[in-house]
Amino acid sequence: REEKNRAVILVIDKSGSMREANRILYAQEAAKAVARQLKDNDLLGIVGFDVSPFVVVPLDRLGKLRGVINGQVDRLKPGGQTYFYPALVEAKRQIERANAPRKHIILLSDGETRGTQGELVDLVSVMKNEMKVTVSAVAIGADADVRIMKRISQYGGGLFHHTIDPTSLPEIVLQQL
Repeated sequence: REEKNRAVILVIDKSGSMREANRILYAQEAAKAVARQLKDNDLLGIVGFDVSPFVVVPLDRLGKLRGVINGQVDRLKPGGQTYFYPALVEAKRQIERANAPRKHIILLSDGETRGTQGELVDLVSVMKNEMKVTVSAVAIGADADVRIMKRISQYGGGLFHHTIDPTSLPEIVLQQL
C-alpha cells in the first residue's frame, strides 16, 4: 500500500521590500525547512515572483529535487514590485497536473499587491472548490496587505498567519504542512 503523498507549492515574494530585515533570507530558510520536512514521494515546487512569476523549482518528487533545492532557493534576490495574481496562476498551472491526493499552495509576501481583490478571491475559490487545492497566506511585516492575504486564505481554505518577525517564518510555514 503506497503512502499518500502531497503536493506543496511555495509562492515566494522576492520584491524589493523583501530586502528589509533580511525577509528574503528567512523566506529562503522556510522553503528549505519545508523541503527537509517533506518525504521523498511528496511533490514540491517553488515559484518566485515580483511583478512576474518565475519557476524557482519545478514541481517534482522531492526525492529527485533534494540535491538542487538549496542552490535554487538561494538564487532568489530581492527586486521589483509585488503582484500576487500571476504567481498564483503559475502555482495553479503546476499543481493541477500533480498526482497527489492533498494539494496545498502557500503564499509568502510582505507587500501590497497590484490587481483586484476580486480576481484573487475568484482564483483561490476555484482552486479550493473545483480542484481541491488549499491556499494559505503568510503576511510578513507591518506593510503587508493583511486584509487581502486573510481573504486569500479564507477563500482558499488554508491558514493565515501574520508575523512582524521574519525569523519566525520557517516555523510558521512548517505549521502549514
